[in-house]
Amino acid sequence: MLGYNRWTPGKLIGTGSFGSVVFGLNKDTGEVMAVKQVPVYDIAESNTLERIKALEVEIEILSRLQHKNIVRYIGSSCEDEYFNIFLEYEGGGSIAKLIARYGMFKENLVRRYSKQILEGLEYLHAHNVLHRDIKGANVLVDSNGVCRLADFGGATKIYNTANTESGLYSSLKGTPHWMAPEVIRQTGHGRQADIWSFGCTVIEMATGRPPWAEQKNLFAALYIIGQALKLPTFPVDFSEEGKDFLNLIFKRNPNERANVRVLLNHPFITRSLGSQKKIKSNELRRHSTFIKDPAQYGKQNLNNEKNKNGK
Repeated sequence: MLGYNRWTPGKLIGTGSFGSVVFGLNKDTGEVMAVKQVPVYDIAESNTLERIKALEVEIEILSRLQHKNIVRYIGSSCEDEYFNIFLEYEGGGSIAKLIARYGMFKENLVRRYSKQILEGLEYLHAHNVLHRDIKGANVLVDSNGVCRLADFGGATKIYNTANTESGLYSSLKGTPHWMAPEVIRQTGHGRQADIWSFGCTVIEMATGRPPWAEQKNLFAALYIIGQALKLPTFPVDFSEEGKDFLNLIFKRNPNERANVRVLLNHPFITRSLGSQKKIKSNELRRHSTFIKDPAQYGKQNLNNEKNKNGK
C-alpha cells in the first residue's frame, strides 16, 4: 500500500469513464508512476459495491501478472474517496495517441507491435485471463518501442478451465468498434473474443482508424458487428501475408478463429523477426520515444515462459 506520505500526485495524464490517470512520484524509490484514480463512492450503494468489486478483481489479476508485454503493477491505496492503482509509467503513451500524433503505421511497425501484443495475450491466456478490451488506447509503448497491455478494468479470470470458448461469459465488455460479434450478441465469449479485438487493433494501427469507424451511429455499428453482416475492410496497401493473417482472425464463428499460437507462427509475424533490424531507426523513434482450450495454452506455454525468464 502506498499512502500519500509515500507518493506525490502530479499532472493529469488522461481521463476515462473509470476516472483519471495522473503522474505520481514514489517518495521511497524516486520512480515516476502512472496512477489510476477511481472514485469509489456513488450515490447508489449498489454502484459503489459493484465498483469496489471490479477494482478488487482488477488488482487481483494485475498483482499476479509479470511479463515484459504487460504493464507492471506497483501497488494500490484507498484515500480521500479515491482508489489508486499504481502502475509502471510508459513514456511513449498509447498506440492510439501515437496514431493521433503521427498517423497510421507502416506495415513493418504494425508487424513489430502485433508480435508484442500477441506475446502479452499468449501469457494472459496461458494464465486463464481474458483482457476483454484490447484496442490501441489500451496498449502502451515505452521509449524503446516495447508494447505493454494495460487497463485491466474489464479483465476476468477463467475459473472453469474444463470449459472451452462457448458459454464462458455473456456480459457486454469492451469498446464497441473492437468488440467481437459474440460479445455483442451476448451468446458467450472466451479467449477468441480477445483475438477479434486484437485484429481490430491491427487494422487501427495500419489505417489510423478502427473497423467500422465510418459508422457514427453507435447502435448501427453494434448491429452490423453483432449480426456479422459484413467483415471489416482490410488495409488496401497491406501485403498478401497481412491480409491472410487478418483472414485467420476475422471469422464469424469464434471456434474457427486462429488462436494466439497459430498467429505467432504466421509468416506475417515470423518474417518480422528478420525484418525488425531493417526498420529504419528514425521510424521507430518517431513513433515511440516521445515525452481452444486451456490445454493449448497451459503447461507448454507456462514452461516456455519459465524458460524465457530463466526460471
